Amino acid sequence: MNVRTQLGQGTTFLIKIPLTLGIIEGTVMKIGDHFITIQSTHISELLRRKEISIIEIDGERRALEVRGQYIPVLNLNQIIDLKIPNREIKENAVILILEYEANRIALEVDEVIGIQNVVVKPLPHMLEATKGINGFTILGNGIVSNILNTSYIFEFHQDSKVAV
Repeated sequence: MNVRTQLGQGTTFLIKIPLTLGIIEGTVMKIGDHFITIQSTHISELLRRKEISIIEIDGERRALEVRGQYIPVLNLNQIIDLKIPNREIKENAVILILEYEANRIALEVDEVIGIQNVVVKPLPHMLEATKGINGFTILGNGIVSNILNTSYIFEFHQDSKVAV
């Protein structure tokens, strides 16, 4: 920021805003102690975990049935390495159904905080290669929330699709 003042003429404030910043409508969720934001346009529906059953497939993959369609349930902890130990699924957990380029997957999260417009800040240069994260935002309470890269999540789990 640059400030110029001339006696009797006024003050000029020059503020430079980086073009790399953007604003999205994001859904903020919590997984363990981590806050994660995902672009709301990629979420097709939210389901309460206690109201659905998840099917175990070959010991590693999981799926749920929604209106006759099987949707793979992904572990976000494995995709972006949150380092959250395996834990009991909370009764009030939420399943997010994501849709991207006509494909659907489900993510299990502890809690959905809400929907808000967030400023997307790019990752620092040394973290640009971080997979699964587009950037970050600082929430109104000062907490940093990573912004998920939806296309990467779908690419990462192309093999997780469940055949009907």
